[in-house]
Amino acid sequence: MTETKADNIPDPELDRAQVWLVMSPAKDHQNDQLVCSDLPDEGRMVVKIEVIPLIPENKGKSATSGESAILKRLQHDHIVRCIDSGECENSDYQDDSGYLIKVQQYFLKMEYVGDNLRTWLNNKGTSPGKLVSILADFSCQCFGALAYLQECGIVHCDIKPENLLVAESPDGKAIIKIADFGFAYDAGKEGFKVCKNGEGAAISGSAQFAAPETKPKHGKEQTQTHKSDIYSFGLTIASILCNYAVIDAGYMRIPDGTDRELTLKKKDIPMVQELVLLIEKTLSWEPESRVTASEAAEEAKELLVAAEAAGAGGR
Repeated sequence: MTETKADNIPDPELDRAQVWLVMSPAKDHQNDQLVCSDLPDEGRMVVKIEVIPLIPENKGKSATSGESAILKRLQHDHIVRCIDSGECENSDYQDDSGYLIKVQQYFLKMEYVGDNLRTWLNNKGTSPGKLVSILADFSCQCFGALAYLQECGIVHCDIKPENLLVAESPDGKAIIKIADFGFAYDAGKEGFKVCKNGEGAAISGSAQFAAPETKPKHGKEQTQTHKSDIYSFGLTIASILCNYAVIDAGYMRIPDGTDRELTLKKKDIPMVQELVLLIEKTLSWEPESRVTASEAAEEAKELLVAAEAAGAGGR
């Protein structure tokens, strides 16, 4: 994400969404698209801009427009907040060949949160001992947000460390928020995505953190549901535990049809076994065997209380 001023956003590229961290513009500057009064009190926000050609087959295909429609419905402490969204007047765009084509420009303005989860942990210099309490806290927050998304019928489809953003409140408490709803869809309205042998709804998201039911298998249906998001979050936490050598990397090498198991390397960290057992419940091969987001949020809350009582909570 590139930082810029609100009065100096570069021209967007055709058919490609671009994301900018927008700072306060020059004094008294006004712009039809980025009005100064939209900026939050801290004077910065994230803006996603997308330009698509005005042709019949592109009608309703703006990913940014779809993302904004979902974000506008959501109000949760651990989901990134939408400030505004819309579209600019139709305009001419000069392509690489020099031809002028009619385009539609969409924009989505969101709150600025902070670094993604992995970067934030690296910058904090977090020790393995403190990591368990931090991850228990973040798990409680994120499982609560995933439970809320399920209530709203929304499947995120791309839970991974880069899409979990961390801010610190004035009292020093770390707050994590789910971001980037570019692949999200409304299962309550559309039904769950289903694809078989390449036909049906497109299954999306990062392959590294994808649930097994979302991956292509000849003759079998691919699906993407709320339980897929839970699996992806479990893999996210497992990857961080592995990076800090709390567990080994064996969980990444499993045959089809097998639940992932996490093997501890550092067993002396308070409450680490309980955290690992919770995350394993998210990593069952069969979606119906996974813990629900609400159940996981309650377990994470109990785990956090126990970890802090055991002295693992100091940051």
